[in-house]
Amino acid sequence: MTSFLHENAKEFFYPGSKTGILLIHGFTGSPSEMRYLGEYLKDKGFTVNGVLLKGHGTTIQDMNKTSYKDWIKSAEQGYLKLIDECDEIFVVGFSMGGALALHLAQKYDIKGIISLSTPIRILNRQYYIAMLVKYFKFIIGKQQKIVKQKDPFIISYDKTPIKCMVSLMQLINLVKADLHKIEKPILIMQSYGDGTVHPSSANFIYNRIASIDKSIIFLHNSGHVITCDIEKEQVFDEVHSFISKRCSCYIDNQVGTYIKTMEVYNR
Repeated sequence: MTSFLHENAKEFFYPGSKTGILLIHGFTGSPSEMRYLGEYLKDKGFTVNGVLLKGHGTTIQDMNKTSYKDWIKSAEQGYLKLIDECDEIFVVGFSMGGALALHLAQKYDIKGIISLSTPIRILNRQYYIAMLVKYFKFIIGKQQKIVKQKDPFIISYDKTPIKCMVSLMQLINLVKADLHKIEKPILIMQSYGDGTVHPSSANFIYNRIASIDKSIIFLHNSGHVITCDIEKEQVFDEVHSFISKRCSCYIDNQVGTYIKTMEVYNR
């Protein structure tokens, strides 16, 4: 039996130039978290692929059958789909998607990485408790397929299988151990108002990667899902600016200016 997939949770693909952009959503989320950004980048002329990670967008029971290895495979499939159409690929990952983007950068010839709200240190203690109780129980509360967050467009689960919480922590540890291998250009964005990921995560990534071309931007008024929050337009502009300055297949002559209200570090 095929699980129901909400329309907003479906992956998306927008054809465009020979510069491809892979968008990877977060843990328990769906491509809906990246669709606003995807439409923005599509309008700029890029080829965009918003991938759906295995076990997401349907039911918690489906997710419980997956692990970080499945999520990596889904991200890789999204990359390979783009490489068939494009000459160069940038990867934009939100939350766990950022960790997957960093992992892909260690394996594939990626032109640049954009890491959004990527977890290294998680504020929710349940993730650490899950490491202790993983052998004893699996409690998800009442069965519920889809939960809409404040933005009705965004589709995600409201419960998390303990097994998958443990797998997320394993993925984070895997990525942390190999950050020093990354030499690709990278933009790191993080909000001080993030209630899920500690802001120090951004500094940790910045300090550990070997990239020479790297920058970090902190937002002040957004929560965790910065791709859909009050400062999303600024996030989109920064992502576009980073890519357009480094891509070789696409030049946008219509770039406007905006007043930057964010704290930017280029060290």
